[in-house]
Amino acid sequence: MIQTVATGTTVDEAVSNALAKLGLTRDQVKIEIIDEGKKGFLGFGAREASVRVTAEVVSTEPEAASVAAKVEPAEEAPGEPEAIPLEPITSEGPASTETVQPENPAAPDPVPLGKNEDEEKGPVVPVVPVEPLEPVRPEESDEEQRDLDEAIGMTAGYLKSVVREMGAEDAEVFHALDGKNLEFRLESEKAALLIGKRGQTLNALQQLVQVVANNYAKQFLVVSVDVGDYRAKRAETLKMLAERKADQAVRTGARVALEPMPSSERKIIHHALSERFDVDTHSEGKEPHRHLVIEPHK
Repeated sequence: MIQTVATGTTVDEAVSNALAKLGLTRDQVKIEIIDEGKKGFLGFGAREASVRVTAEVVSTEPEAASVAAKVEPAEEAPGEPEAIPLEPITSEGPASTETVQPENPAAPDPVPLGKNEDEEKGPVVPVVPVEPLEPVRPEESDEEQRDLDEAIGMTAGYLKSVVREMGAEDAEVFHALDGKNLEFRLESEKAALLIGKRGQTLNALQQLVQVVANNYAKQFLVVSVDVGDYRAKRAETLKMLAERKADQAVRTGARVALEPMPSSERKIIHHALSERFDVDTHSEGKEPHRHLVIEPHK
């Protein structure tokens, strides 16, 4: 009996390789599939097919014996047991020794994890399936960023053309983006022209640029326009005004109405007086004449 084990991409290819090695045809052998193999995915997890081919060789005639001598001896499969000589015991004494080999030895079955292996290998850690994460697509965020940069650039160009038409030919525009808050800062020798009386011109520019920026951008932006450090200086002035008018309301016991101002400036006064318990603040009127009122707490 001649035996060989061969592998291939498929079972048929593995059988063909085994037959070519033995020099026999399919009807002359017995085929046992050890592993059907696996194609895998994108080259990962692929496994070749494996078969065991067994041929019965009859040596009663000299020609058959010579053919068997020319056949390449079978390769031993990994893990196959070797032939064990058997010595039968009889009453007449030991008989002649004869080598007995299994007709169709099969590969040893895998040994399940038992107590002995568990003790040697340690506790078995359970495998917890992990849900696959959604792939990150950086090209989408890059495209959004390019759209936002383009919208900011077009808005800055529009603001620059407007202030130069107003007479500030030397004006330069800078911007800073923090989340959805977009600030434009103007630098010019004619800052007073761009600010106007109590910031009215600057507030009008800010409202205009707010509309233009959100028309260009695909996301909502909160826009502010500043000339130099006017906004910071104006905030300090409003805080001092709030304290002065609050003291007046407490002293006279009467409500004090301030001049109309944009919502951003009214918020500064509301916040400045929020920690005082002797006055209350609220807004009255409609834009653009909406104003803030301070009155004694009752």
